[in-house]
Amino acid sequence: MNHKKPSIRETLIGKYNTWKFDKKMCLFISSALMISVVFLLVLTITFSIRSIVKSSKRLVEEKVQTMAYSTENNFNQYQAIFWALMIDADVQDYLQNDEPYGNFLYMQRALENAFVMWENMNFIGILSEDGTKSYVKGNSVPSNEQGLQKQIMEEINNSIRLSRKSTSMRTMTYNTTFSRTNQYELMIYQPVFSGTKLDEYIGLLYMNINDPDLGQLLEENEEHPDTYNYFLYDDGTVVSCSIPEKIGTREDVSAITGNEGSYWKNGKFYIYRKLKNWNYTYVTSISLYSMCRDNILSIAVSVAMMLILTAIMLKIAVRMIHRAYMPWENVAAVMDTVSKGDLSARLVQEEQDPDMERITKGFNSMMETILSLMEQVKEEQKQADQIRFNALQSQIQPHFLYNTLDCIHWQAVMDGNTEISNMVKALAAYYRTCLSKGRDIINLSEELAHIRNYLYIQQMRYGNTLTYEVVSSEEFDHVRIPKLTLQPLVENSIYHGIKVKEGKQGHIAISVAAEGRDVKITVQDSGQGMSEAQIASMNDRISDYDENMGYGVHNVNRRIELLFGERYGLFYHSNAAGGVTVEVLIPGQDWVQRREDCHV
Repeated sequence: MNHKKPSIRETLIGKYNTWKFDKKMCLFISSALMISVVFLLVLTITFSIRSIVKSSKRLVEEKVQTMAYSTENNFNQYQAIFWALMIDADVQDYLQNDEPYGNFLYMQRALENAFVMWENMNFIGILSEDGTKSYVKGNSVPSNEQGLQKQIMEEINNSIRLSRKSTSMRTMTYNTTFSRTNQYELMIYQPVFSGTKLDEYIGLLYMNINDPDLGQLLEENEEHPDTYNYFLYDDGTVVSCSIPEKIGTREDVSAITGNEGSYWKNGKFYIYRKLKNWNYTYVTSISLYSMCRDNILSIAVSVAMMLILTAIMLKIAVRMIHRAYMPWENVAAVMDTVSKGDLSARLVQEEQDPDMERITKGFNSMMETILSLMEQVKEEQKQADQIRFNALQSQIQPHFLYNTLDCIHWQAVMDGNTEISNMVKALAAYYRTCLSKGRDIINLSEELAHIRNYLYIQQMRYGNTLTYEVVSSEEFDHVRIPKLTLQPLVENSIYHGIKVKEGKQGHIAISVAAEGRDVKITVQDSGQGMSEAQIASMNDRISDYDENMGYGVHNVNRRIELLFGERYGLFYHSNAAGGVTVEVLIPGQDWVQRREDCHV
């Protein structure tokens, strides 16, 4: 037969079910604590990163604003120099004069004055429209002036965006083309137009400058190596960048809208600002890692501290659970001892919390009660055994008894002794009821017939000293009652009530009446009676066996309680005749139906 292999889930559940309660609680607390810590860590790190990014973004924006503003001021100053030279009459005359060296000295002086104004200027030059006239002034002028002119013409024709139709358009390059030391230098070009003829292009002014702001762009950021700063032309061409390899390449500028702003792209944050009056945009890109790197250590320390605190809390929680569970472990151990039959086991009352103290006291009290009930059961069993023993002793062969009584009856009839005949008949009926074919519960009519026979026999014995009456109606004939319920009560009335009056006549009255849905049988005598204290004691001790009270009354009451419930039984009180009255309360005729309804 193939057995299905249990799944991993079923295996884990089966293993979990074998754990003790404290281990389950430890798992639950640990899981809840770890889930809470992970959630808190994610929440903390998320808010920390958002705060760091927001702060870094603000700092980068301020840096971009500052850098763009500084560069813009420098470019405007460069433009002011160009404007001063463009409208200079000597420069205009030099470029428009047909003589190769017309007004050269005056033009030379104008360029030298402009050169002296800027310490970081490498050289400044002028070039006529046809290329026949040129002049360069500076400290770092390339050695071959003809070669310089050729390179400038190539820059104008191939690289720079120079408009010859507008005086407001200027352009620049940032490379090592004209550098003697192979360093990046700013080259600015400004077209020169005639001051007398509209839109007539007459030449070109150019400057080569070591710009400090653009120089900062080339410095590698050792702290943030993946942070880039660069200038873009309007079409996306990189003019200057901290990564030299990017100079001359093109960037996607579709996300750049307006004069300033920011955007995320490919995990990097870009911040840009356009330069006023220039077709250039200053851009800084920084990765999320660079933004958070300076704070990663503090975040890691915080996470480590939180994990350490979590471990400490977890250890404390586990110890507290084990300590709280220890008393329950003791309870389980004591219960195991009790289950093995040692009913003397008790819980030790040490320093305990209120709940465990109540459980300890309740358990110990319960065990004491169980022992008391067991002793009571033993005593009741002893009484039952005694009753059965007495019953066995009193049993005689019914056929032999009946045959003997029948012989006595007919002998009395033959001798004409009616009293003996009647007495023998009553005795036979009495024993017939006692045996009653082994039945324990009989009809009330049978019980009353039995007690009439018993009273007739007693009356024959005591003569006129005893009188009696039994009053009942047919409606109570089929009420069920334990056999021999009334005989012990009547016997007590005779022997402890009437007989002790020493020759004085006594009377026993038995009556049956309805009490709601129940039936009350009253046995009343006119005997010696009992004091109120004796009657109270009788009622208090009637459910408990007492040798002074005897088996009869106790057994009658106990049988009724066991059969019908504790609300039924005997109740004693004094009567107006000076004797004692005992009331027997039993269920009515519908008791059988009521019992069946309860079982249903």
